Order: sequence, then C-alpha cells, then structure tokens
Amino acid sequence: MSDYRILSVYRLTGVSPDTIRKWEQRYGVVKPRRDKRGVRRYSDADVERLRALRHVTELGYPISEAAALQPRKLAKLLEAPRPVVRPLSHTKGKSADSLVRAAMKGLEKYDAEQIDRMLNAASHLLAPHEFVFDVMSPAFREIGEAWSRGTLAVAQEHLFSAVARSVLGSLLKRYGSTSDARAILLTTPQGELHEFGILLAAMLAASEGHKVHYLGPNMAPRAIAQAASDTKASVVVLGTARRGVKSLAGTLASLDGTLPKATELWLGGRGIKSQSNVHLDRSLVALATLPEFYDRIRNGWS
Repeated sequence: MSDYRILSVYRLTGVSPDTIRKWEQRYGVVKPRRDKRGVRRYSDADVERLRALRHVTELGYPISEAAALQPRKLAKLLEAPRPVVRPLSHTKGKSADSLVRAAMKGLEKYDAEQIDRMLNAASHLLAPHEFVFDVMSPAFREIGEAWSRGTLAVAQEHLFSAVARSVLGSLLKRYGSTSDARAILLTTPQGELHEFGILLAAMLAASEGHKVHYLGPNMAPRAIAQAASDTKASVVVLGTARRGVKSLAGTLASLDGTLPKATELWLGGRGIKSQSNVHLDRSLVALATLPEFYDRIRNGWS
C-alpha cells in the first residue's frame, strides 16, 4: 500500500495542501495517519477520495455537501457524463478576464515578468480546465488575431510563446499519477511545429490523473512508436494545428503498422478534415477541439 506526503497528494490530485488541510479540519474528508514526527501520511484511498471530491466540486457541488457523501454515492455522481466545462462563477470569470488583460498589457511592453506573473496567478486561482479554456485559449486566440491584423510584432509573439511554454511545462510537473494510471503519450507529427494545442491537452490529461508523456512537437513516426513501446502507452495523441501537414498521412500509416494493437491512436486539431479518407486497420479517434479531448479523458475511453 502506498504512503504519500501532502505534497505528493497535491501532485496526484490537483488539490492544494492548504485546501486539503481545510477539508480535513472542517469536514473530515480524509483521516491521514501520522508518522513518528507527526507528518501526515495519505493512503491510495485518500488520494482517490480527494480526487473525486475535486471533480464533484468542479461540477458545482459545495464541499460541505460532497464531503458527507459515502464513496458509493460519490462514485455514482461521477459515473454520469460530466459537462466539459462548467460555467465560471461571476467572480472567477471577471478574475480570468482581468488576468488575460493584464498579461496582454505586459506583452505590449515586452514585459516577460508581468506575463509570467499573471499566468501563474491564473493557474493557482482557477481549476486546470478553467485555466486552459478561460485564460490560455483566449490569450492564444487574441494573439492569433493580433498577428492577422498585423498589430503584433514577431518578437512579441515569440516572447509570449516562451513564457507560456515555461508556465505550462511547470504545471505539467505539478500533477502526478497513481501507480495504476494508464499512460498517454502526446506529440505532433513531423513537420508540425505548433505545439501549444497538444501541450494544453497534456496539461488537461495530467490534471485528471493520467500518466502523461509529453514529447514536444515535430516527432518522426519511428520515434513516436519507440516511445509508445517504452512507456507502454495506452493512447498516442497527435496534435495538428494546421491543415495539410504533408507528413501526417504517412505518420498515421506508419503508426498503424508499428504500434501495438491495443494502443489507441487519437488525432486532434485542424488536420482531422484532411485525413477523412485515410484507411487504417485500427480505429482513429478524431477529436477536433480541446473540449472534445477533455470530455473523452474525463469520461473514460474504451
């Protein structure tokens, strides 16, 4: 039986140490044992309960009500398909929007420190899916629109990308997985250099307790297959931000022939439409948007 300290529980569940302590003291949600030095030690069951309570509170249930539920009742609530994104409260919605605005103001001044500070503040204030859908996605969309209008300099786009990559990379390390979690490998095919969609997907998967292996962008099919074999990945996810990536059809065909039959192959992003006529021996799961991806990893896969 595993024995976790509170920081490990935080990485496994996404529930902060401060919140865990408050939930224990006010509602008795878990009862960790104490070692000889008085340090809290949590079991696998404690981790699963805290993760379940986090999911239920994200659905809008007050912790005061959720904490009173028996494990069977809690599990029943989570068995039903869950909405992809619950609406932000008025307060959180205003906070998310103001943080995006502040980050964009920092970008106007080439102020990397302000951008980093705002994005990190948002990541601590909001649940992971809220951070992705209500902060990062709008920020990337705004940058794309500014680029199209010609009002954003190349250096500014590169600056924001560098800061965002650093913030998201650190968030990936925040989450952990249990020993029996299924492995999911995420990358982009050779020639696809845009990585932020697949990086956001990796963060969402990690926040749900999956064992995430993020390889970065622009990977050759042989390297992807080798990594999938080495990590015993249950799922390989390819992200495509552009239509018409020349190597995509060849990558899919190569992976179809080299991945274990039990490994699922998922394709996300704009490249889906261009691959509608690709014939593979295995089923290709097409997920056009991040909300579709999030819905699938939350509600399980076959």
